[in-house]
Amino acid sequence: MSLIVRTAKAEDLPLLGKYWLDLRFAEATSGRFGGGNVPESSAGWETYAKKTLLGAHGILLVAETDDRHLAGFLSCKEITIPPDRKLGWVEDVYVSPGERGQGAGRALLAAVEAWARGRGLKYIEGVTGSDNFYAIRAWQSLGAQQVGVLIEKRLE
Repeated sequence: MSLIVRTAKAEDLPLLGKYWLDLRFAEATSGRFGGGNVPESSAGWETYAKKTLLGAHGILLVAETDDRHLAGFLSCKEITIPPDRKLGWVEDVYVSPGERGQGAGRALLAAVEAWARGRGLKYIEGVTGSDNFYAIRAWQSLGAQQVGVLIEKRLE
């Protein structure tokens, strides 16, 4: 199977919205990143994606197989951490279960790295669960390294 990574189009958003809901469900059931409730629909995310990720300061990438199946997506936006550290913040990476371990995540991360370099950014960063083997392997295959520990306290 070969993959191409491309910028998402508006017509991709309904399927990517389903993938986004799958991602939120996985986070909620694992207790990672706040857990919480799973939204009933992806409508809010689709609006956000159109405005922010497909806009001037973000990117929404898809990995597409030979048969035009969307194997996964990655969303990233340019942020500034005061006083002046600009970076690409990888918000979400999702690869459909049948495609995991076959290079889609790595291809998406390599593409966002090229996007960030083209914008003059010095870093890309993201967060994943310590048990997410595929994500950790994809990041590390591109030379990324763990630089901290996410600490969370739920306030409910």
